[in-house]
Amino acid sequence: TKLSKLTEEDLNDLVNLVELDLEGNDITVLNVTVFAKLDKLQSLDLSNNDLYMFDGDFMGEFPSLKSLELHGNDIQTVPEVLEPLFSRLENLTIHNNPLHCNCEIRWFVKWIESHRKVLEELSSVRCETPESTNLTLISDYGFQCRAPKIFNATFDEDGISLVCTAGGDPAPKVIWISPKGDEKVSSPLRSERKTFQSQNTFTVTKDGNY
Repeated sequence: TKLSKLTEEDLNDLVNLVELDLEGNDITVLNVTVFAKLDKLQSLDLSNNDLYMFDGDFMGEFPSLKSLELHGNDIQTVPEVLEPLFSRLENLTIHNNPLHCNCEIRWFVKWIESHRKVLEELSSVRCETPESTNLTLISDYGFQCRAPKIFNATFDEDGISLVCTAGGDPAPKVIWISPKGDEKVSSPLRSERKTFQSQNTFTVTKDGNY
């Protein structure tokens, strides 16, 4: 049976673990809090999963990690919160991922310039969109984003449901703000990141809850 996710409980008794091989599972999210107790972990293999999202603050986590394998996943972007972790590594793989090369990934290209010895299979680290090419062959001007734009906002006559459709690169978050100032933030779904369009519905009940 393949794993689709990990929890802190799964690793509670493995505090002295040095090497963890999770290659070939169906894990979709790398949640840093799951590994919070594994201070001695030196090697983590998450290759050939279905990984597409990184969650948490990577500044102080994985203090002993030297090798991280992320190749063969569904990673579209490399968030800059990973920079502190990547800079501590001696070995990193991230090839064979459908990278979308916009402004979000510009920092990573600059990081590669001074860490070429860390990144393996550099020639296979490619952008899939907006054009298929080697990541390091794109000029700095080529890593562009597009400002969010609301294409459609529908307001129900009874004030019960609001539908907002917005597009941008990267796909934008939709933030609803109530008359009281409360916020509801909706991040784009995995599929919406690929279409660069977010759609979200905000529902208000008759008693004023939402």
